[in-house]
Amino acid sequence: MSSRPRSKDGLALMVTRTVREALSLAERDPGKLLEIFPQLPLLEQRDVVMFTGGPLRQELIASTSHAGRLVAMLPEEELYLTLREVGLANATVLLSFMTPEQDRYLADIDLWQKEEFEPSRFLKLVEVLLECGEDRLHRWLAALDPELLVLLLRRHGRVSSFDTFQEPMESSDEVPSISYQGVYRYHPGRQELRPIMDSILRILHATDPERYEIVMESAHRDQVSEVREEALRWRETRLSEKGLPSFEEACQIYRPLAREELERLAHEVPAEGRKPEAKPAVLYPVLWLPGESFFRKVLRKAARGPQGERIRTELAALGNKVVVADGLDPGDPSSLRYCLEKAAGFITIALELLTGGGIEAAASWVSRSWLHFLFRLGYGQVLELVRRAREDLPATRFRWIDRYRYLPDSPLEETLRGLLLARPLMAVEPTAENYLGFREFASLRDIRIADRRLRTLEALADLFVRKAGLPPEQIKGVCLQAGMGDRLETVKWSHVLNTMWANRMLADLWEFRPLVPGQVRRLLRIAFETGKEGAPGRIKPRAARALTRWANERAGTTDQAMRKSLNEAVQRGLEQMEQELGSLAEDAPIDWRFIESLCITP
Repeated sequence: MSSRPRSKDGLALMVTRTVREALSLAERDPGKLLEIFPQLPLLEQRDVVMFTGGPLRQELIASTSHAGRLVAMLPEEELYLTLREVGLANATVLLSFMTPEQDRYLADIDLWQKEEFEPSRFLKLVEVLLECGEDRLHRWLAALDPELLVLLLRRHGRVSSFDTFQEPMESSDEVPSISYQGVYRYHPGRQELRPIMDSILRILHATDPERYEIVMESAHRDQVSEVREEALRWRETRLSEKGLPSFEEACQIYRPLAREELERLAHEVPAEGRKPEAKPAVLYPVLWLPGESFFRKVLRKAARGPQGERIRTELAALGNKVVVADGLDPGDPSSLRYCLEKAAGFITIALELLTGGGIEAAASWVSRSWLHFLFRLGYGQVLELVRRAREDLPATRFRWIDRYRYLPDSPLEETLRGLLLARPLMAVEPTAENYLGFREFASLRDIRIADRRLRTLEALADLFVRKAGLPPEQIKGVCLQAGMGDRLETVKWSHVLNTMWANRMLADLWEFRPLVPGQVRRLLRIAFETGKEGAPGRIKPRAARALTRWANERAGTTDQAMRKSLNEAVQRGLEQMEQELGSLAEDAPIDWRFIESLCITP
């Protein structure tokens, strides 16, 4: 008997050696895989199909006599994502074999934009299904809720009833009506819609006259709002079973959970066995995670037990909840991928907090606790940062004209802004791919970085507000009095601190009073030393130490990490001043428009 090793992620299906060899061909030689695939037993074909995606998945299914059974074995979510990857117009093979459950899922996701029915998407899908044959369109229409057909008819025309006491008349400029029985007539709103609406009504009447009459009567008599509500109710019921609940229910995942509460709620999750021919749990949530991420490694370990199916199913449901709660399109694969990575990030934070980063211990937690509890614990760590950021706000900004101006320097300002978003984000260095400089929190290291930045911000706020008597409104008032109203948006704490240091160098007074250009020239002579061999001038070490010493004395902290962060913030301000002033020639004029490191009166 051949051994049955697991997949490399340990998450799936108990794949045979033959399946593993077939999967290795998917990247090396897809043509060879297509040759051997039809000879594999049905269950091995299913396993290969589950581990492939996009066009290759469809080609494999098309190559075998088991195409219909393979499509039926695919979870609705997996099949839908494949349709989106391939494109509906190119997915006739998959569309031809879909089951009623898969048809309904396609309609539930693709025909709605949030809670609004999209009739244009309905008609586009009808056009694609007609290419598979009228029988295929009949099976799809039969799988739909009748309310969707009613909404389509009402959005693109009207239904009238035959009156025995009145001769039926149509205006010359009206599109000819459609009728397949003597009671109701359908009047398309535009001539170009008549052929496709005629196909829908003709097929519906020919295959199910009773359903045809129910749809036409509802389109004639019922209120559109009531029909829409009924359609939404059926849709939400089905989607909730797939982890796509209502918006209000989905937002429950953002309720923070304390560690003590998680430990109280944690319990053994019973293994759910399945028959070999049963539809497998979705794979895409795991396959989409970064290969060497902490959470992916944990899942590999956890799924070696009996919990692999449950974990994958729950991860897919959790990703769907994040999609709904964040107001994204559940039918967009990129949105779903983003939300799965976001969910993995918060779970990673929770697992690292609980275990210190141990794979074995983290796998134990995943096996005996629900993932949405871990998500809430991880998100709770971020919310604690959000709480502190909100408390820090009054000491860090002032209002000027139509918006707030923030005093902290980078990256403290970006950290504050990121935490105050409706869905808090981590501030990072901008890149070509992420030019805004924000991303989701992904690990406990992110929490610690943001925490250290907030503690630095809090120490600086305390230094300015309580120790130096310079709350934001006071800084704004001094700048306005000095005629700096058009430069308020550029004023930062480092500039205020540098200006105070300049006054200490010039007049032996630690006070915030904007300088005049002549004082800047004098500061260069007193506090700067000439660079060697034509290099830019530098601040004298003794003068720089004076500012660092004063800041540390005023801050009064004994925390070495905090002192280090405070000193780094002071040093960044001094370095900016060196860059702006150190290269100025002795006889060069001082132009305040090009100097931001000091507050200078125009």
